[in-house]
Amino acid sequence: MITCPECGQQLPDGTRFCTSCGQACNRTARRVQQRNQMDAAQTMPASWDGTPKTPAQPTQAYDAQDSRVAYGSQQTQFMPPQERPYADRNAQVGYAQTPLVSQPSTGRTAEAFVPAYAPGAAQQASAAAAASGGTAQQAKSRRTAIIAAVIAAVLIVVVVAVAAWTSRANSEAQYNAEHADRHVTFALDMPGYDKKSDSPVPVRISGTNLDGVQVDEVRFITPDEPTISLQQGSYTVSVAASPLLSNGTMYAVPTDLIDVQVREQDLSGGDLNWTFTAVEPKDITDEQIEQSYQYAIESGMDATAADALRQGVIDARQAALDKQAAEDQAAADRAAAEAEQRAQEEAAASARHFDDGCVALDVPDFWVGNYTSATYDHTSGVFHTEFYLPNSNFMLLRIDGMDGDLSTYGATYMNSATEIWNSTHGGSDYSDADLDWALYLQTGGAITRDDVLACGSGTSAEALGEQYIGSFMDNNISPTVTTSQY
Repeated sequence: MITCPECGQQLPDGTRFCTSCGQACNRTARRVQQRNQMDAAQTMPASWDGTPKTPAQPTQAYDAQDSRVAYGSQQTQFMPPQERPYADRNAQVGYAQTPLVSQPSTGRTAEAFVPAYAPGAAQQASAAAAASGGTAQQAKSRRTAIIAAVIAAVLIVVVVAVAAWTSRANSEAQYNAEHADRHVTFALDMPGYDKKSDSPVPVRISGTNLDGVQVDEVRFITPDEPTISLQQGSYTVSVAASPLLSNGTMYAVPTDLIDVQVREQDLSGGDLNWTFTAVEPKDITDEQIEQSYQYAIESGMDATAADALRQGVIDARQAALDKQAAEDQAAADRAAAEAEQRAQEEAAASARHFDDGCVALDVPDFWVGNYTSATYDHTSGVFHTEFYLPNSNFMLLRIDGMDGDLSTYGATYMNSATEIWNSTHGGSDYSDADLDWALYLQTGGAITRDDVLACGSGTSAEALGEQYIGSFMDNNISPTVTTSQY
């Protein structure tokens, strides 16, 4: 062990610098040890038993042959220089060859071994101890200053670190507060919506957040959970598609675009309300069904449940289409029947209508195909049109145009009732079959042969015929007659 000359710290042999004060130790330690040995030799002339003794000188030189050296009367086995006593090694390097007195190792300084009768040595030892104490005090002061500086530096580092951490924590807290999500709640009016089975409503959000980052995403809400979370920013919110409904239908997608301004303390923008109306299943397209199905899957809905909803909408649409097709077919059939009826009516009307260029009129339905006609005119403008039984010259009706006034006419006819009476009571130019058919055409079946024959005379029969024939002509033919100039 060696002793630091500055602070007195015990150090292992070979230490270059003191681990306590940092001073160089090797050379200084050797010099201090040599000086202590010399002082001890001067102040301790006697041996340890009190007998004065002169240091012995070696009486024999180093004998290289027997590797031994003589010290006085004693001979010792040769020892390499690094194993010899300290004094002997000093002799090899030219230091003063003052033999050291062997002392037991007690850990005490040389002053402890100074005899009481050596006051000079005691004074020197006291001076050396005082010098050593002053050096130790200086080293202690330096250590205290170093420790204080280190503590101050550590405190400064701690303060700076705490301040930096606090500033960072405050910045993070402010950042987190500014970027915290704000709740935006919508009002959904959705008649018939079943929260247990229907898919949620996909809502598209587009715009820019607080950091200027573009946002374009889809969120999902329901009438019972109509709230979404947004960072501060400006957004436009719209309904992306209709949900799939368990009743087999869908909603018409609201076209309202809602502008939402999300601020730190409040919200601003349009009314956050949407009203949904159901559409007819037959009007739902495949594209709409598939779009709603994809959003249902994206919302996290079970695929089996989403498949069932999609198939329900498809089936309901098909049933509605089948019903519509049936209704359309029925309507088409009705229209065709009505068209056919109109065509028949038009054909009948066309068949009933008579127009020879001089006179035009409509005859009753039962006249169609049961008469023939002939028109006679004169250069003076007077004309007449006659209607006969087919294959007979029995005249059913005659229309006479008046001279000078073609908008007026006169109607005459043969009296079928009189002819029937005459045929039974004296004869007639016409057969009974023709007369019966003529009576029917002229009266519309209002009277029969029996009614005519029940008359007491031909005059009564004629009057009966005039009554019913005239009434029929006035009510069914005369209102349809028009004339034109020839």
